[in-house]
Amino acid sequence: MNNNGTDVGYCIQAATDQKHKLFVHAEIGAITDKRELAPIALEVKHLLDLKHFNTLSDAGYSTGDQFKICKEAGVVTYSAPMPSTAPSSDCIPTSEFIYNREEDFYLCPTGQQMKQNGKPINRGNYLSYVYKTSSCQTCSIRQECTKNKLGRTIERSGYQDVIDENRERVLANPEYYKLRQQIIEHQFGILKRQWGFTFTLLKRKKNVMSEVHLLMMAYNLTRMIAIIGINEFKRRLGGLSAYLLALITTPENNFAALCRFKMFKPKSLKSILQ
Repeated sequence: MNNNGTDVGYCIQAATDQKHKLFVHAEIGAITDKRELAPIALEVKHLLDLKHFNTLSDAGYSTGDQFKICKEAGVVTYSAPMPSTAPSSDCIPTSEFIYNREEDFYLCPTGQQMKQNGKPINRGNYLSYVYKTSSCQTCSIRQECTKNKLGRTIERSGYQDVIDENRERVLANPEYYKLRQQIIEHQFGILKRQWGFTFTLLKRKKNVMSEVHLLMMAYNLTRMIAIIGINEFKRRLGGLSAYLLALITTPENNFAALCRFKMFKPKSLKSILQ
């Protein structure tokens, strides 16, 4: 934590849908959000049987390898871009260096080409490449550009292309990205502020997730009542109860007999809830 403090707890990751603001999936993540986007997105895709959909997430989820996994799975990310960095606050920001994708070099503010230097650097979850130019030795704005005695360098992630694609989407659709807070913050506000769920009563991941899922199911149920009304909710709940009862009480070798009834087809749960 900040200021050398320590906080013992569980990092709950959750996803909700835009239309009804219902919890779709939740799990306990790592200490940071860096590698949580793709696992959650792919699980949501599986649960809702989707081919393509968009995700909205804050800057903590903006990691290149996660963007790459999502892109390959047909998931379009809108994650707040990480701010452009420079060696120090009084140096020319990296954003002013233009990358030429076709010829693989950076063009510095004075028009000099910065090319790859040496082998890629292994950063654990990704490879990065260093770009530099010998023109720094005689550059007229060197003091404004870098304090490094060896000249200005730029380290480019191997996932920089998908990072840039995500950034361009967010910047081109600022109003769309603002929906993130409307979609996800409301639910946690209710759980924490109105229901008092500011800490868990249980310990260990399995137990904590059971507790979290109970709270989220309670939220979803109250939300559904507000959306479709109590009478329609009772009707659909009755249909679901009959479906689940049949699955529980029917021997596995007799399950095929249930498939003769439209209501009990293995994939009919979605139609019951509709």
